[in-house]
Amino acid sequence: MTLANTELVYQSDYMNVSPSADGAVFSGIGNRIITGLVPTLINGAVQVTAGKALIQGRLFELTSTTTYTPTSTTGTQYLGLIADLTQQNQDGEIVQNNQYTVGFFTSPSGDLNKGDTKANIPIWLVNGTNSVSFANQVTAGIYPNWKPNIRYNAGDVVMVNSLNGSNTDNGYLKSAILKANISHTSSTTFPASSTGTWTLINIDAYFRTGFVTFGYGRKLNIVRSGNVIKAGYISSSGTQDYGTGTTQLIEKMPTWANPDINGYDNVFYVSGTPFDGNPYTWTLAIHSRTGIASSIYSASPISARTPLRGSGNTSTSADPEWLGAVPD
Repeated sequence: MTLANTELVYQSDYMNVSPSADGAVFSGIGNRIITGLVPTLINGAVQVTAGKALIQGRLFELTSTTTYTPTSTTGTQYLGLIADLTQQNQDGEIVQNNQYTVGFFTSPSGDLNKGDTKANIPIWLVNGTNSVSFANQVTAGIYPNWKPNIRYNAGDVVMVNSLNGSNTDNGYLKSAILKANISHTSSTTFPASSTGTWTLINIDAYFRTGFVTFGYGRKLNIVRSGNVIKAGYISSSGTQDYGTGTTQLIEKMPTWANPDINGYDNVFYVSGTPFDGNPYTWTLAIHSRTGIASSIYSASPISARTPLRGSGNTSTSADPEWLGAVPD
């Protein structure tokens, strides 16, 4: 009984299990943080604690807290493993690994388990000098649930399964991973973001709803999911007529939905139709800076009784905000 040369069972006596074969074994688990590797943004640099992760089937370990400094702090970029399997490692008492490095890049690419020899594999997502979190391509590890009346030290990481789920206007956290900014003893209530006690690491765990009476009593509904904002009118009539042309408005978006990207005001537009069926007769331009007025443009007069409907999308790098509460 024997196998043909084209038939391989690696886990058997005298077989050489190559790194690619070993990686294929563990690739089914997915990209996953095992322990630690908690990021902190400090003056544009990313400080990462010691820890381990499984990345495309490869075990990556950081043995001590390390700081990585990007060449640019503008825009969104990833920090992670950069692989080039065409390079040769140098053997010795300590192997010099030339096939991998930890670095910054703007686009994920490559899959080593599908035969690619080069890959940019995200672990962390960095938004300019505003925030850093685990990248969407990585599943965060298993962290202890936050508990009341526990002493936490700065740097401790916990999970909150659900906070403010019954009222998303207060800022909803679901499967949230948070890092303690200060040493403290927890109370019966998980603290509000305004206290600065905890920093949310996985921004996709954040969801919040709200509204602003944008434009003479018309209710503009706002939804933030992660760093994406959607705003729109739904059958909302107002308290004052609009004339033809541009009308300046005084309202601003709430700070948690501020259309600000890395410190730059990001005007965005909500456009649609009133219920009279005329297409694109109005456009709402929303600014966040107090020195620049938001405005609504109408191609023809719109009475206060005319409901507006329409929506627009944008993104934000504003810090997430939530109210304190007892976890759900």
